[in-house]
Amino acid sequence: LSVLLLISLTVATAAFFGSLIVLGRSGEGRVALLTGVLGLLGVQQALTLWRSSHASLGLDLTTGIAVAGLGMGLLGFFAVIAIARILREFDRAETFHWESMEGVRGLTQLTTRRGVRIEEKLPALLEMGCERFGLEVALVSRVRGERYEVLAIHAPEDVPVASGAVFSLGETHCRNTLETDRPVAIARAADAHWVDHPARTAFRFEAYLAATIHVGEEPFGTLVFASLDPRRERFTATHKDLIVLM
Repeated sequence: LSVLLLISLTVATAAFFGSLIVLGRSGEGRVALLTGVLGLLGVQQALTLWRSSHASLGLDLTTGIAVAGLGMGLLGFFAVIAIARILREFDRAETFHWESMEGVRGLTQLTTRRGVRIEEKLPALLEMGCERFGLEVALVSRVRGERYEVLAIHAPEDVPVASGAVFSLGETHCRNTLETDRPVAIARAADAHWVDHPARTAFRFEAYLAATIHVGEEPFGTLVFASLDPRRERFTATHKDLIVLM
């Protein structure tokens, strides 16, 4: 019985301190109530252990209290884990929303500047996109048939591509982007079955986020944000919405 009570007390104590941490983060009344219940449960199990440390397991009230305490402690422990995960998801959602709004505000400020030509706005747009998406390369292309021309690019110095470079459309991921009306998002090239191995493409991109640029109803080219390294996290709907706005 003492072993059962010790296990129950340990679980209740772990759940209690976990709920204290969650309470400190959230400040919610429901978490405070759970913390109080777990605290009382721990005290109750400790008193039972002190009074019945030499008792044996049996079909009696003391054993029933120990088993019930263990069950309640486990429920409280899993409840604390569930609440912590929900709060973490709320934090992520709030962060995504804030980043999305920051991107929209930055885009609005950039595009509404009076007296500034598109050639002057474009470098700032590409740089801003790289910061928002966490990628190192941004470019605007113009596509005519199978001719793929880089009109503007923002990239580190070690990327051997400059404005004016021309490639075959078939050497790029953009051939697939031009075939769809939706943004194309690839966090890891290996996860996209239709993507050629980066070593066989002109840019060797591992992460790729792009959308088609239309002039009227006709496709003009692509807006691309990419990286030579895979991205740890998947692109979200927020990322796709922002590149469409761009």
